[in-house]
Amino acid sequence: MLTHGMRGRYDIVLNMGRMSLKAAETLLVTAARLEDYQPTAGSEQAFRDLLLASRVEAALVTSPRLRHLVVRVKANQGQVTLSGVLSYWVTEEEIKSIAEGVPDVTKVTTDFIVSAALESVS
Repeated sequence: MLTHGMRGRYDIVLNMGRMSLKAAETLLVTAARLEDYQPTAGSEQAFRDLLLASRVEAALVTSPRLRHLVVRVKANQGQVTLSGVLSYWVTEEEIKSIAEGVPDVTKVTTDFIVSAALESVS
């Protein structure tokens, strides 16, 4: 159900209870060809940034020692910022080196808070 607060999140909403799949397909294909729905330089860069941040997140969660950490990752044109709360059992450099190993990462900055109160979840 589409609520009032959700209306700004969608460009097109189709009521599939009132139209056929063929009609929905025709509407979407037609809309996708409109100038309004073509990628811009800004939208393509936003997509590349999202892709890079996702790759860094994947690299971090596939590391056995780091998979339980919550690390926020932001990317901007190859520059990655990592932040969150670290426990004593992991170093900032360990996390940073994993992020630096991801293709297309040009620079990594960190903004971690270190907490001795957190314990390993291994």
